[in-house]
Amino acid sequence: MDLPRGSVSLWWSLGADFARRGLLPRPKPHTENLRGHNLGIILQPVTAFRVGPTRMLLHTARFFFRFRNALFPAVFCALVLLAPPRAFGNPAWDCIAVGALFAIAAGQSLRVITIGLDYVKRGGKKKQIYADRLVRGGVYAHCRNPMYVGNLLVAFGMLALVGQPWTLAIGLAFFAFVYFAIVRSEEQYLLDRFGEKYREYCRRSPRWVVRLSGLPATLRRYRFDWPGVIVKEYGTVFTTLMTTAAVIACKLCR
Repeated sequence: MDLPRGSVSLWWSLGADFARRGLLPRPKPHTENLRGHNLGIILQPVTAFRVGPTRMLLHTARFFFRFRNALFPAVFCALVLLAPPRAFGNPAWDCIAVGALFAIAAGQSLRVITIGLDYVKRGGKKKQIYADRLVRGGVYAHCRNPMYVGNLLVAFGMLALVGQPWTLAIGLAFFAFVYFAIVRSEEQYLLDRFGEKYREYCRRSPRWVVRLSGLPATLRRYRFDWPGVIVKEYGTVFTTLMTTAAVIACKLCR
C-alpha cells in the first residue's frame, strides 16, 4: 500500500531528528569496520604466511628436541628395516663402509673431546632448550655446535655403513633438517638470553665447521675430565658401538 506523500516526509523528518538527538543508533561506516576486526581477518592469512615458516620451524625444533632420544633410533631402525644392510663384496660400497667407520669414530671422538674439555648444559632442562651459561671455551671456541657435528658424523657413518642409496639419501635429509631446525631454535634462545655476548661469540666461532687453527693449544690448556665423560657419555658410546656391530653382523650374514 502506498503512503501519502506528506506522511513519507513526516517520517523522514522524525527519523532525522531522532538520529541527531542520539535516540537512534548510528551504523558504523564500512571503512571503519574494515580498519578494525574485518581488516584483521582479511590480513591474517598474509601475516601467517609471513611469519608462519619461522614459527613452524621453531615448533618443529622443540618437538624434535623433546623426543630426539626415542625418535632418532626409531627412524634409523625403520630405514634399516625398509632397506636391510648391503652384504660385503661390492668393492665400491666396501670402501664406503670403511670411510663410514672413520666417520663414526670421528663423530664419537668429537663428542668425547667436547664433553671432556668444557661441557655445555645446553642439552636441555625438562626436555626443553635451556642454558645456564654461555659456554665459549674448549671445543666451543672452535665450533658453536660440536656435539651436533659429532652426531651428524655418526649418523652419516651409520647410514653409509648400511650401504643402501635410498637409506643414505632419506636419512641424511632427515637428520640434516632436524639439526638445522634445532640449531636455529637454540640460537634464538641464546640470543634472547645472552644478547650481544652471544652475537660476539657467533662472529668468532663457526656454526658447523670445527676450526682447526689453535685447537692443539686448546687441548693442552684444559685438564681432560675423564670422570665427566664416563658419567655423561657412556650410554652414547655403548649405543654407537652396539649399533655399529649389529650393522656389520647383518652385512656379514647376508
